[in-house]
Amino acid sequence: MSQHFNGLSLRQRIMHIVFFEAIALLILTPVVAWVMHQQLDYMFSMTITTSLIASLWNFLFNYIFDQVEKKFDQDRIKRSITCRVIHTTLFQVSLMMLIIPTIAVFLGLSLTQAFLLDISFLCFFMAYTAIYNYVFDLILFKALKIHLKAP
Repeated sequence: MSQHFNGLSLRQRIMHIVFFEAIALLILTPVVAWVMHQQLDYMFSMTITTSLIASLWNFLFNYIFDQVEKKFDQDRIKRSITCRVIHTTLFQVSLMMLIIPTIAVFLGLSLTQAFLLDISFLCFFMAYTAIYNYVFDLILFKALKIHLKAP
């Protein structure tokens, strides 16, 4: 039996964040350790720290974004490509403001150097976020047979 979509539940939001961060850590940590000539365990501690910051911000940002969408009678599954690009861009820019100081402290870089390094992270996460959210929504709405409420 199918159900109507009334917003992500707390369980779905947590599942969204946990899978998002776990997959990103598995991809990014070894690459960053290699590029930065750092030990994998040290880079893992940095990526876990930034992941925790990102997870908390992800949860809060997406909750706020969903609430704004509701106020404008929009629905997550009907997000246009433009809306998805805006969502991704707003999230990543705001996250950069939280992550750059963390990177600077862990790697002993200036804020300018950390900013430049974070640009490479931003490029990865811009594409990763858009793809991940699209696939997550496909799984949530198609595989689990959740349908939109009739207007």
